[in-house]
Amino acid sequence: MNRRKISSIMVFFIVSLFFISISLLPAIADPGDGKGDGNGDKDPPTPPKGPDDDKGGDDDGSGEQNQEGNNSEDNDHNNEQNQNGGNNGEQNQERNQSREGDDDNDDIDDDQERYQQRKMKIELERNRTRIRSEWGQDDYEDELEILFEIDHGPRLRLDYENNLHSSENELSFDVKIRELIEYRDTNRNGRYDEDDIIIDTYSFEKSNFKNFTYQNQLSDDGENINFVSTQTEDEVFKMNLYFSGNFSQINNQILSPSEVKIDFIINNYPYEEEDTQLALRTMLNTKHETELETESFDEVQGFSEDESVLDINSLNNGGFFSWAENVIVDGIVKPINSTINSQIEETIRENEKISNKIINIYFSYPRGTNIVHDPKLGIVSISFETFALQSISNLINIDNIVSYVGICILASIMFLGVIFIRKRI
Repeated sequence: MNRRKISSIMVFFIVSLFFISISLLPAIADPGDGKGDGNGDKDPPTPPKGPDDDKGGDDDGSGEQNQEGNNSEDNDHNNEQNQNGGNNGEQNQERNQSREGDDDNDDIDDDQERYQQRKMKIELERNRTRIRSEWGQDDYEDELEILFEIDHGPRLRLDYENNLHSSENELSFDVKIRELIEYRDTNRNGRYDEDDIIIDTYSFEKSNFKNFTYQNQLSDDGENINFVSTQTEDEVFKMNLYFSGNFSQINNQILSPSEVKIDFIINNYPYEEEDTQLALRTMLNTKHETELETESFDEVQGFSEDESVLDINSLNNGGFFSWAENVIVDGIVKPINSTINSQIEETIRENEKISNKIINIYFSYPRGTNIVHDPKLGIVSISFETFALQSISNLINIDNIVSYVGICILASIMFLGVIFIRKRI
């Protein structure tokens, strides 16, 4: 058999195998709609049990007073945020019109919304809130837990694990909110650094925080949002947390089910001098690798704008602590600067050396009476990874791949048999 005939047979075989593959795609694809619906719960989560519920509630009805007071305290903050969000209204509207597969016009792909919904459980105590979030689809599942506590100052701890990866499938880190620093910017670089003079400090570890208040409210696009809040007794510093099992819009930003939005609110700080400004010191602690980036995961996805981020990465998983690069000071949007320094802390536990990275992040704010800043904390869930795979390959059904490969092998054997027979003839 000459080479020309062999080449012709090879071309015929490759073309035939291609068309066989195309014809078998419906058979090996997921028999469902290929979208996935997660195991999220569209219904609002059951409000967490308060510390006095077993006793029939507080006799003085303080629970209702806390919620009413919380609503009134947040009016100014919401107005300020709306001023900031209004600047991006036209851009969001254009994105909504141009994004395909977004029937509810909320700037999020409908398939992505449905696929990445998460089931949430919330435990609320006077000084501690625990948020448990689960996701599952087919053989994939993960668990996310965020602990928010205020003893010895506000602290957020994130723990995440999944069954997608065979090793190193856990991720954990915590963020402590340590203190406010009043400083004189001696080198006039707009940020707090070691050359500046500290005038006064306001330690949260030594401050008393009010018990948590909880609300269930609607987002801008009608989704259920959980809202937890606490503040110092003198009301100088306040923290709000927003989280949901579904994608939701808050002030023209999209909050994903795999993250929590945080408000840092400073009110009427008692400045010691006239020409000083404030820096908020936070401290992140983790055993994983970290990297500072000027563009956050949410920015890449089109969920937010103008964010910096500290990425926390294990071998297979990614988490983040991100923050807006703008702050609202007395109703005016202004840029902020941040200063970051890190150190390694080594400890011995059960005869094993453990290295932790401690990163101090200083947010330097322009001077003002009312300061509002918006960080976020979360993970890149495997629900995002598997949805991305599903978007590319329609989540081919693994059970039928064996049949597909078997058919291809059989076709190859038949082809080689034909070649062998032709040669013998």
